[in-house]
Amino acid sequence: MKVCATAITLETISEIMECARSMDLNDDTICINTSRSRQIGGYHLMTANNPIYISMLTRRT
Repeated sequence: MKVCATAITLETISEIMECARSMDLNDDTICINTSRSRQIGGYHLMTANNPIYISMLTRRT
């Protein structure tokens, strides 16, 4: 069994991790950070977006 969950807040990640512990599942979480470019005069500036967390919950073997 595999369950994928996404989150954008640390509170949600905490809830996902607590759920994984209570159900005796493995939790592998990654964080993806993205940026968007915007032009300022003759230059381009990268502006950060909010991080996205992706958790994969799997049954322990």
